[in-house]
Amino acid sequence: MALDLKELQTGRPTIRVDHTGQNDWSLARNEHLSVAAGDIFEITTLLKVEGTGHAEVGTAAYDQANKAVNWSLGGVIVTAGKEWQPVKTRLVVPQGVVMVQPRVTGFGHGAYCGLHGAEDGQCA
Repeated sequence: MALDLKELQTGRPTIRVDHTGQNDWSLARNEHLSVAAGDIFEITTLLKVEGTGHAEVGTAAYDQANKAVNWSLGGVIVTAGKEWQPVKTRLVVPQGVVMVQPRVTGFGHGAYCGLHGAEDGQCA
């Protein structure tokens, strides 16, 4: 994972994830956001996926015990394309979820992530 100063979106650097491994990857904001059942949560971003992989924009959802109850709540999948693709997901927080963590996950190699504030993300 690296900041890409050549592929700017909305005047900001993007993050390039070059993944050739067998497993998936994830890029997430460092903080978890407190939510309550019934809250409406929306993520809007731009993604560009290259190669044979795909990416998914969504949230990891956690319960009161900080246990993940859903790894891709509200997930929207983006497949390879030549241009940047606008992605928007909107979800209603279900019962039992008290925190969410916006993130992009993927499988395969060569995905650009144009997240607002992505420069403080982490890749695992």
